Amino acid sequence: MDISNEDPAAMRLKAWVLKHSKSLPTNMTPKRHKDGSYYLAAEEPVRRGQVLVRVPRPLLMNADTARGSAACGRLVAEAGLNEWQALLLHLLCERAAGEASFWAPYIAVLPQDMSYHPLLWGPERLTWLQGSPLAGQLAERQQQVTDDTELLLVAGANELPIALEYGKAHGGRELVTRDSVAWAAAVLLSRAFSLDLAEEEPMEGDMSYWGTWTAHGPDMLCLVPWADLLQHCSAAGPESCAVYQFELGAVTLAAHTSYLPGEPLFDSHGPHLSPVDLVMDYGMEEQPQGLQHQLQPSAAAAAAVAAGGGGGAAQEAAGEGVSLAAAVAAAHAVDAGEGAGVAVPPSPAGAAAEAVAGAAAGPRPGNGSGGGEEEAEAEAAERGAAVTTVSYGGMCGTAGRDRFDANPADVVPPRSSRNAALLAALAAVHGGTAGSSSSTAPAVEGDSAAAATAATAGAGSLALGCGGPDTASLTFLRAALATDVELVRAGWRVKAGAKDVELACRVMGSLAEPTSAATEGALLRALAAYIQGRLAAFPTTLEEDEDRLLGRNGVPRVTGPERLAVVALASQKRALVGSAAAVAGWMQRLEAGWPVAELYDGEEGGEVWGEGAEEEVDAEEEGAQQEWDDWGGGRKGPADGRRGAVSAGKR
Repeated sequence: MDISNEDPAAMRLKAWVLKHSKSLPTNMTPKRHKDGSYYLAAEEPVRRGQVLVRVPRPLLMNADTARGSAACGRLVAEAGLNEWQALLLHLLCERAAGEASFWAPYIAVLPQDMSYHPLLWGPERLTWLQGSPLAGQLAERQQQVTDDTELLLVAGANELPIALEYGKAHGGRELVTRDSVAWAAAVLLSRAFSLDLAEEEPMEGDMSYWGTWTAHGPDMLCLVPWADLLQHCSAAGPESCAVYQFELGAVTLAAHTSYLPGEPLFDSHGPHLSPVDLVMDYGMEEQPQGLQHQLQPSAAAAAAVAAGGGGGAAQEAAGEGVSLAAAVAAAHAVDAGEGAGVAVPPSPAGAAAEAVAGAAAGPRPGNGSGGGEEEAEAEAAERGAAVTTVSYGGMCGTAGRDRFDANPADVVPPRSSRNAALLAALAAVHGGTAGSSSSTAPAVEGDSAAAATAATAGAGSLALGCGGPDTASLTFLRAALATDVELVRAGWRVKAGAKDVELACRVMGSLAEPTSAATEGALLRALAAYIQGRLAAFPTTLEEDEDRLLGRNGVPRVTGPERLAVVALASQKRALVGSAAAVAGWMQRLEAGWPVAELYDGEEGGEVWGEGAEEEVDAEEEGAQQEWDDWGGGRKGPADGRRGAVSAGKR
């Protein structure tokens, strides 16, 4: 527990958390990166599955604490601020309170300079995203910051007593300004968790037959001190996503792997996050978890060769003994198929961490004499057989996370008013509303181009990955292009409309399979044209971006905030290039006379990218609604368009 040699702010934060938690499940210490940001490092051996943090509810900051705040609670209620706006004001008031704030030790370690985050980029930096729809998305987010600022000002936030005191202490500076709200928004976007804080609902009679009865309300956006210092790793699974445990009254998450003392600790900010998600929401580029010192250049290149072929490019990399990132890039350049990861042999450091953690924890209990040892040996064998995978650019976790979120309205308009009605019903399922688009699609039967665009844009985004669009995206396009006969066969009644939501979901299940060669041909041609247009809109190529990221071919390695932009653009281009290859292959099959039912089968009859890969939970457990909550293959997006990847229990 000795942290006397650590940063004073870190020492104070740990003492504050320990005071209110009584104990820490894992002994960790906040340390600082060179850029001044904090992370958590292990002070003891950590076993996989061990609870890393247990943060009691009183330490959380959320809309409830905002409404209960003496500084701003009354204004929050009277102005009817939503959850996001309430937390923005709450954070600004607590920062203004200084040492008088209950959360002072936590706020002291928050980054005060968030200029690196895309949300705070100015017009000059926005040019880094030229050719990408990310520039428009970022402009919308920045406009929301402006709107929130104006709303808080109209509500009288700068007339609060704490705001007046803050102005006196800081030379007349106002508490709520466009800059201060942007800072608070970037903090929430990059650090807040979405948690189910619902309490158990008391039930009359014996309900044990039905299991635990819990009332689940909407998730609540929360700042979770201590837990938000953990870094993201894509290899981390659900066990490393924060969850509120009602029985404990605390937020917990566990280690997805073992750690040695001194190593940085990781969590999962959410499943299936792409490099673009990490840049836009969290303002970060994922870094490898200890892979830099675990692999020698030759081993890294050999790993690249093993990544589904790698071919001559990877063999050449192996011969030259290049870096891990360059070896992985060589494999990616050759194999743009399903984004297969680069297999990395189990590292000596990882095995040592398991051994040390196991020795520190002592023998594990078993079901009988010697059972614990057998279980431990079996688990060790399982770990030994497993490999870690990384993707290009030093990305920790599995490859193939590159994703381009396409606006459906830009890909294809609805074929007719009946198709438009089906898509409008799906937009209601998705919780979306008609969105804007740059599409100049012609008018459809009985409808205007604007109505068609609105219907198509309302159902979320299409996910284009390195292996092509996922199944949900193909299904959506099929629904947009299906003929009247195909719609009837799928169950979409002649008089069905935008309010027939349940029927629309059943119809989409029927349209998940190809319907006809003509429709599939139109679908693939529309996709090919869209992808070609998107790639042509970028001022640089994927190879040029990779040169800048890797610092190769005489090109200086890009650093700073601009690196985040290049990481995002390169990820989008990889997804588009991979999708272009997949679509071209499917079109060749179609022209060769393949049965449409087998058109999208893998080389060995397997499933294409995204077909079931995104479902980590059984549909029976989640219910039919969960299946359609994520409909469209991409994330539903930030609530009100203003926060990061915050699905239940995830950051």
